[in-house]
Amino acid sequence: MSHTRERPACTVQQPSPDDQENGTENRALTALSSSQAMASPRIEAVIRDRHRMGECPMWEEETRQLVFVDINTRTVCWWNPLSGEGQVEWAAWLDQDKPHNRFNGGKVDPAGRFVAGTMPEASAPGVWEPGQGSLYTLYADCSVVRQLDQLGIPNGLDWSLDHHTLYHVDGLDYSVRSYDYDVQTGGLGTRLCTPEMPVSRVMSCCFGGADYSDLYVTSAANSLSPEQLLREPQAGHVFKVLGLGVRGLASCHFSG
Repeated sequence: MSHTRERPACTVQQPSPDDQENGTENRALTALSSSQAMASPRIEAVIRDRHRMGECPMWEEETRQLVFVDINTRTVCWWNPLSGEGQVEWAAWLDQDKPHNRFNGGKVDPAGRFVAGTMPEASAPGVWEPGQGSLYTLYADCSVVRQLDQLGIPNGLDWSLDHHTLYHVDGLDYSVRSYDYDVQTGGLGTRLCTPEMPVSRVMSCCFGGADYSDLYVTSAANSLSPEQLLREPQAGHVFKVLGLGVRGLASCHFSG
């Protein structure tokens, strides 16, 4: 796709001899050059592989590489701008008994482990088979442990400020779930009482507010039929959950 845009006309006043001595001419030419550069952006395809669903690009400052995922092919990809080469790293092949599953939401825990959930592909618009999702932990040595199974659509993970509680939403269970969390091992304990939401397509959650004591939950209206939207007029709204008695924390970085 190409775009043509007329460049605005520029008039450069000839500097006087005094101005030349003071460097005004150089500043005028520099300003003109910057204006032309801003008016002519360049777009370049740096990775020409065709990914099915490229998501979550992130610049890795330590290695100076671009990291992104291809959800449908279950891969994590790196691209090196110096060599121009990309690589794919396989940590584990999960849910082998569920070929239509894919990864969904994920987040790094306070100790640097990556926790992510799997979910089934929709069999029809707005229709997912329940109990097919799982929650996994990727450790720094690239070992993987399944923490939970028989979930719907796990998404939107977050931890309490003391790191002892893990929260996540289940997009098919109308709920925000919470568990006792062992930050030393990454293991989950007892499932705690959590609120149910008034819509079926619960998507994600995070702590926020002045002291990170408010839990914000997003929902979605896409993939719902007109009949479902009539039954769920709040679908697509953002909700705030109060009175949990805990505080959240800012995002963490993977230690592997």
